[in-house]
Amino acid sequence: LVNDSATSVNNVTASARNRSSANSIHHQLQVVRGQVAGKQRDNRLSQLTITELESFPKDKNVYEGVGKMFM
Repeated sequence: LVNDSATSVNNVTASARNRSSANSIHHQLQVVRGQVAGKQRDNRLSQLTITELESFPKDKNVYEGVGKMFM
């Protein structure tokens, strides 16, 4: 009976650790999914910018705003 009680406590403890680990992994997965979505948006914006810049004539000056200056 004592062994059954100790086994039961160990099982509960292991179960709690597994739940905690699963919650942590789920949170990490959500963070990574958000990062992937952000990178996909950045990639799409970069592709749109490249397409737009390629449509200009080669001898056309193009400027990029940098704060209160242009480069």
